[in-house]
Amino acid sequence: MKKNFLRVFSGLFLVFSCLAVTNFQTQVYNGNEKSFAALSNLTIKIADLSEHLQNKNDFARAEFENLAAERFAKLSELAEKNPAEVLRVALPSNVLAKIPAELQMYFEKTADTEGEIELIYECDGETEILKYFIKTEKERLPVYFVNQPEGDCAGFFTDFSG
Repeated sequence: MKKNFLRVFSGLFLVFSCLAVTNFQTQVYNGNEKSFAALSNLTIKIADLSEHLQNKNDFARAEFENLAAERFAKLSELAEKNPAEVLRVALPSNVLAKIPAELQMYFEKTADTEGEIELIYECDGETEILKYFIKTEKERLPVYFVNQPEGDCAGFFTDFSG
């Protein structure tokens, strides 16, 4: 299960990197504003609790972990649909630094990776979806864009940092 968490957040990391590298502008999502507000509230609660996490009891730590897991699930679900919103609610590095190591699996991270860009086209007769991945030596990580890149980039080897 931890491996899946790491894969999803590695994918989220690549989202952040792709958006930074290609200098995409943020899109406004016309979807469910309540879910965005809920995600924003979770992020704010986590930022507030992380400030005092070292001094809290086991109950507060369990509450923090539950909030982190809920936020992680919402971010994972949202990454494919609206990467711009994921970027908007990303925690700054000073907040991430205060989170204990055993809870870091629930949060975005800065990392460097390299691999081959892979495209997979899915079609079920009604919908058509083009999915992007980075194939590293160890795994295949999903990549989500605010705006789809132009041209065919399949097979290119690239470095990602962010």
